Amino acid sequence: MHKRTLSIALLCWAGSTLAAPYKIDITLPNISAGDYERPYAAVWIANSKNKPQRVVQLWYEDERWLKDLKYFWRRVLRKDEHAADGVTGATKGPGVYSLLWDGLDNKGKDLPSGHYKLCAEVAREHGGHNAKCLTFDWPLGQKSELKLEGELSQLSIEATP
Repeated sequence: MHKRTLSIALLCWAGSTLAAPYKIDITLPNISAGDYERPYAAVWIANSKNKPQRVVQLWYEDERWLKDLKYFWRRVLRKDEHAADGVTGATKGPGVYSLLWDGLDNKGKDLPSGHYKLCAEVAREHGGHNAKCLTFDWPLGQKSELKLEGELSQLSIEATP
């Protein structure tokens, strides 16, 4: 690489604004059931009036069952079918999953200061359904955590070091 090309590349990298990442943990519990199916799950950020700001993750296998994520479907996908583009993946089994969020909304803009909700919804065929929101103040100061029961056992958000 030429010296000039390297300098331009370094200037572009140094001039870019990289938002500090935030870690979101979602825990899917181990459920003993003979007909256990991996759940569909959605994680998103909403403002204090429940207006979606950013879809963080969506796990599913078949689009026709996305409506089983009732709140996510009504509040997010029904209004913007492309809101989850680029953040989808296959369903997951029991475990703790760490997701990264850059602190931006769906349009790539910084969230204004205020009260927000980290929302998660989990639905499983032949199983249960959980939908919970964890409220937090933005900018994020300290870790916020919510312990639950059922298809979703923990939800948390914190700044990464």
